[in-house]
Amino acid sequence: MAGRVSAAWVAFALALVMTFACESAPKAPAECIADCAGAACGSDGCGGVCGACAAGEACNDAGQCSVDCSQGCAALGLVCGTHCGEDCGACGADTQCVDHACVCKPQCAGKTCADDDGCGAACGPCARAESCPGCALNLKVVERAVADGFVRRVTVAVDYAPAAGAPRPGLVDLRFRVEGPGRLLRVGMGQPVLEARKSLLPDSETGREFQVLEGGVHRVIVMSPVSADRIASGRWLYLEFELGDEAGPASTPLIVSLLEREEIFAPAEADEVLWGPGLGDSVVVWANELP
Repeated sequence: MAGRVSAAWVAFALALVMTFACESAPKAPAECIADCAGAACGSDGCGGVCGACAAGEACNDAGQCSVDCSQGCAALGLVCGTHCGEDCGACGADTQCVDHACVCKPQCAGKTCADDDGCGAACGPCARAESCPGCALNLKVVERAVADGFVRRVTVAVDYAPAAGAPRPGLVDLRFRVEGPGRLLRVGMGQPVLEARKSLLPDSETGREFQVLEGGVHRVIVMSPVSADRIASGRWLYLEFELGDEAGPASTPLIVSLLEREEIFAPAEADEVLWGPGLGDSVVVWANELP
């Protein structure tokens, strides 16, 4: 009996020793998970950073970049532009101010794509007359107006050519990104839109047949409060752009592209026809590339 009790106590003692040893052993540190949700700068909580602020900005306690007015241009190393009401300086004729620094200014007047811009890069994308041939929606340059040897106006058509039997839309919400020295003057309707008894929803503030949103985005809505007719395939719209201004012709290209997004068409089954690569490709027009 005594031998059995002794053995039991020995087993119990060993269990205590093992438990103590396990609890006393150093534990591996838990894996740190960086957290930058909603933060543009500052610490990520794991020894890293969520981002850096531009020159003349400081990271606040909320992890956002804000203008740092506690120091002047010289202290912050700002050489151009304005900072908190202070004039930091101006750049030379061959440079431009970017983030308060003077950098090389591309010189592309009289040049086309692949030509040296004077800053070690090409002048810009090559001319492209169609955005996505073979797509259900395609942008196509259909007309150029030339003055003094330069293209000063250009018309871009919106063509709708889905596969045979595809559902047709009854409402259209198109958004175009316009880059470069181009200004949208007007939007005209093609025969399929007119035959479906649709119209262009005017901007409530300007009355124009398109809206100008942030980031150079232009919105065109094709709809009708009285007609539920679907819009057939064909040339839907004409977008007329002006290149350059009173100071002279454009020296960089006009780039127009459709924004890739769902709910361009209604109903949904008509929208699905658009999904695929190439929808957001661009047309590119240079002022010195004559038709």
